[in-house]
Amino acid sequence: MTDSDSAHGRISTFGRDMTVRWSTRDGDIVLWMGYQSPASPATAVTVNDVWQMRDGEFVTFTNRLCDIPSWFGLRYDEMTQEQARLLSKDYAQPADPLGGPNIWRIGAGSRVAWVRPSLGTSNPEDAILGVLDFRANALGLGETDMADIDYYMSFGVHGVSTADSASSGHVAYLLVQSLGCPRELSTEWLFGG
Repeated sequence: MTDSDSAHGRISTFGRDMTVRWSTRDGDIVLWMGYQSPASPATAVTVNDVWQMRDGEFVTFTNRLCDIPSWFGLRYDEMTQEQARLLSKDYAQPADPLGGPNIWRIGAGSRVAWVRPSLGTSNPEDAILGVLDFRANALGLGETDMADIDYYMSFGVHGVSTADSASSGHVAYLLVQSLGCPRELSTEWLFGG
């Protein structure tokens, strides 16, 4: 098995009716990447956002209503009719879509990578802990059990980037690029779509 095969073994498909949670450590990086259109060349990967994580933080990726945290709400126009039917009749939707630095609306066709720059191995691909290949839309929610609302205003921006973190991020970028254009690419984001 080559090093590249090892990194490809850390790629998981994220489909419908799924929830994945990554419990991160201090210095971990989570990168959200994707393509602008189905006609984009395989090399045209864009980095949509990057989170630098701290101990005690975690990321939840979900397209299941039952796994959305209690502090988060969706508007009816942000979900498929199938998902809207699952809500109780007394559901109080927010006036506006909720946003913040800890909220990603991830479309089908996106890839999200989790890297840990501080592993200290000779193989840079060892820093890649996981890659999710999204075949369905999902929420990405950065959370911690230890903070108030002020904490979330700077979520994912915790320090100075190091050469290790830049190198690890680049290796993850190259891995995502090697996957080529996705089979599915959403043109509009709807929860459950």
